[in-house]
Amino acid sequence: MTKKKKTSVEQDEPEYKLGISVKVEGEDSTDEGGIDQYGLESGDEFYQLSFIQSSPDGALDVKPATYALMTWWKVRMGNKDTIDISSDSNDSILRFDSTYIGGEIKGGGLGKKDKVEIDHIIEVNELSMLVSLYSYIAKAIPDNMANELAVSLMNLNPKLQYGSIEVYTTDAEDGQAQHFLRYRASTCLKGVKVGKVNVIENMVDLAQSNHGWILDAICQTPEYKKWLLS
Repeated sequence: MTKKKKTSVEQDEPEYKLGISVKVEGEDSTDEGGIDQYGLESGDEFYQLSFIQSSPDGALDVKPATYALMTWWKVRMGNKDTIDISSDSNDSILRFDSTYIGGEIKGGGLGKKDKVEIDHIIEVNELSMLVSLYSYIAKAIPDNMANELAVSLMNLNPKLQYGSIEVYTTDAEDGQAQHFLRYRASTCLKGVKVGKVNVIENMVDLAQSNHGWILDAICQTPEYKKWLLS
């Protein structure tokens, strides 16, 4: 089972307020052919609604995909609004963490007392209305294990119902390569007229379930389990 929890970052961030203004059709409306200012068609749940977030840096537009993510995170999950929005409102990002507890997958390598801390990033691109989730273990994979683990993941990926898992390599501050275990999944909200929040919620639930299965699977190898729980 994956339990979501608030990060320490959330507790220190300033309060943000979200306002909603409704655009009424009339002589001054810029609506043409049933398309609003965000490109949404008439009949869309957010059609002709303008969402504004006030922040210490001023007012920012909260475009439809970001607002759907915000509604899931703040209203359904009951967390503080910690979504960072770019100055042009075309991109946004949410960071949070969770704990995966083993013992729920029969034959898995993790027991009920085993807990794995996972960091998550959800990125939104409003131009494509693409919502992408990245989940990773915030501890480097030893160099002598990275290649072997990457091959193991290649064999496990086809068995995943949703998303993919990879060994992600990046450069540290000292220029040395570091390897991390990263799961990723994405969904597109373009064309979804009603139920955008449900789509995001389903994406996260499916992703966490599949990611949990991967963690249980790789931990059947003692070497990987020792690294993951160390």
